[in-house]
Amino acid sequence: NLAWEEWLLDRFDQDGPALFFCVNDPAVVLGKNQNPWRETDPLALGQEDVALARRVSGGGTVYHDQGNLNYSLIMSRHDYRQEGVFRQVISTLLGLGIPAELMAGNGLSAHGRKFSGSAFCYRGSGVLHHGTLLVQTDLPRLRRCMKAALPDIETRAIASKPASVVNLAEVKPGLTVDILQRALALELGGTEFGEPSQPPTSDFAWQALLQRNQSWEWNLGYTPGFTWTETAPGSTLRLHVEHGLVQRAELTRDSSTENLAGLIGCRFTTRELVEALIEDVPGERSLIGCLKAREF
Repeated sequence: NLAWEEWLLDRFDQDGPALFFCVNDPAVVLGKNQNPWRETDPLALGQEDVALARRVSGGGTVYHDQGNLNYSLIMSRHDYRQEGVFRQVISTLLGLGIPAELMAGNGLSAHGRKFSGSAFCYRGSGVLHHGTLLVQTDLPRLRRCMKAALPDIETRAIASKPASVVNLAEVKPGLTVDILQRALALELGGTEFGEPSQPPTSDFAWQALLQRNQSWEWNLGYTPGFTWTETAPGSTLRLHVEHGLVQRAELTRDSSTENLAGLIGCRFTTRELVEALIEDVPGERSLIGCLKAREF
């Protein structure tokens, strides 16, 4: 679905505006410029059967599941007014009996608790304005999925701003994803709708977008550069990582620092780092043990 909305954005000049709704299986979706290890725990997500994805827009990390409605509005950059879209979404919610308000950072809240995040992507003459709406989401699972594997990473990557969240079905009992989608479709799209535009499986641009969205290089490797340090009794390992790959590894022991060439090019995963350390400095059992305990 992330590939699909981007495909629609790329075809704006050819196909014109679009209104796209989707409901996803459980997933954690990063903003374009975020660090997955500081926002969530990629390994734990896999164990819980939750996908990790990265979108083309900025903003913070969000959780998707069958109780979360995602809307995407693609329109002319010339005609787009961010405040106008928010006004329409809020008007829809007010009409459903939900006291929605715009928060700092482009979120929406009810009674002080957040239920929606929004993000934006400008490309050519088009713009994508998309957002999440928590309706009947599994909030305990959401909270588990938002625990960082490595909160001590040093990076300039955009950090999410934690907020107390609420399901709209709690604010307005009886509300469902379908009811909300129908109401938003009428407000954002009007009464006239064209035929749904599905990407053709033979379209090269579509296949490229789909493959990129499913790739390690995009979801993890696109991460902005960062530095991470692991300390064990008597030694400290400092890693400088770009595109998800170790670019420099420094091992400090007894005030002496050496570069570990064997770690260069390793993916930033416990398995690859431990294997490289065993090959490069097999005597560093304490450090290797600390890394194994991290499990990222």
